[in-house]
Formats: sequence, C-alpha cells, structure tokens
Amino acid sequence: MQETNELPHLMFQNKTILIADHSEVHRLLLADYLVQLGFSCVLFENAEKLISDFDRHPQSVILLEIEFPGIKGIEIAQATKSVLEKSGKRHIYVAMSARGDDLPAMGAKAGFDDYLQKPVTKNDLQACLHRHLPHKDDLITPLTGVLFSAGAESKLYSLKMFEDDDPEFVRSIIEIFVFETPGYMESIRNAFEMDNMAELKLIAHKIKPHFGFFGAFALQNTFQKLEDIGAGILGKDKFTELMEYAERESSLLVSQLNKDFLA
Repeated sequence: MQETNELPHLMFQNKTILIADHSEVHRLLLADYLVQLGFSCVLFENAEKLISDFDRHPQSVILLEIEFPGIKGIEIAQATKSVLEKSGKRHIYVAMSARGDDLPAMGAKAGFDDYLQKPVTKNDLQACLHRHLPHKDDLITPLTGVLFSAGAESKLYSLKMFEDDDPEFVRSIIEIFVFETPGYMESIRNAFEMDNMAELKLIAHKIKPHFGFFGAFALQNTFQKLEDIGAGILGKDKFTELMEYAERESSLLVSQLNKDFLA
C-alpha cells in the first residue's frame, strides 16, 4: 500500500472516521469498535449518500466497501480523490471487502492506502488505524477475554470476534442476524428461480461476511460459491446442493443463537 508518512498532521487530528458499507450489521459493528477506541464515526449505507455528504467532512480515514451495488467503492475513491486534489484535502482510503487474496493487489492498484478483509475484526481495525493515525497509541486498547462462550462442541457459532464488546450491543447484532437471515435465504432462492443472477450475486455477497462474524466459516464459503454462481464463475447446476446446505445450516445457526441469547 501507499506510504502515508508525508501526510499533513491535520489528518491525524481528526477523530471522526467515515464508514460506507451496505451491510447494516457491519456498519454497527465497526461503529462500536471505533467508539471503544475513542473515535466518533459517520455511517453511510450507500455510495450516493457518501458522495453527496463528502464535502462536509474534514480530512479523515474512510472505511469503504469496494463492492457497493451500482457505484463501486473503487469508483467512489477515484472520483472523490479527483475533487480533493483541487481543494487540497487528503483522505486515507481503506478498502473493505470479503474478496479473497486479490484484495491487496486490487486495492493498491486502485489507489487505496490500505485494506481490511471482511468480516473486519477489532484487532485488524486497531492495527489499520495505528498505521495511519500515529500518535494515537493511547486510543489502542488490548483485547481481553471472550464475551460469550459457545459452550458445547455442537454449537455452530463462536463469538470470539466480539471480545470486550458490550453484551447489549452484541445482542443487538444477534437480533439483526436472526431476523434478517431467513429473508436473505428466500431472496437468494427467488433470484435464482427468476434467473436474476445479478441479484443473486448481490445478496450472497452482502450476507457472506455476516456468517464470519459468528465463526461460521463453512457457511461463509458456501455463500462465496453462491456469489460465484451469480457472477457466472460457477455453474448453475451447483446451486441446488449449495442452497440446500446454506438453508439447512443457517437455519440451525439462527435457531441456536435465538435460543442461547434471545429466547
């Protein structure tokens, strides 16, 4: 990634981080992490809102999902950088994506200063901010313990990612996941039946990191394959097997989380 040593000190004085991500769960999770680290944040649910509100904010770090529907994060970065060059402002652009090993190279080629693999952990976020916001060591706090224990080995989830988080906040994340996941399953199947591969790809990409939050990496990988079907990388003949597994396992995961934390 690009060197940031020559960035003006004004950059380091701003404690408000901008977050643009189409996943409500991921926005809330990042916001909670940032508050714990002593930062404030502004959340954007789509690219258009970020672009329309862009000039109102001083130089900052922008955590930017690179695969928004419609306007892509890469296009946002390129467009806003062009505007900023004329005004003399400078932002730190951090690409976020659930993509695989090509994310670092793609982010660097597009001019991003850094990248974060989704689902973003608190440790990764701390390290990223520390790289670009020196002199803020007092804001970086160690992680200690695990908020909840998954209990028996038969559990399909782990809450290791939520170390040190407020229990009520974690419960709110679980509530969103439990409430939204069945609808996503239905939407993916409907998109396939209507041969709307673009919609299938979009939904699978959006929900994929959510399973990573709970350590359900086999399901996360399954949704990557469903996304690949939507993108035409994987054959449609694989859909039924993958979808049946996704529906079965996600239903069990939702049931366990609901029973353990919401019932």
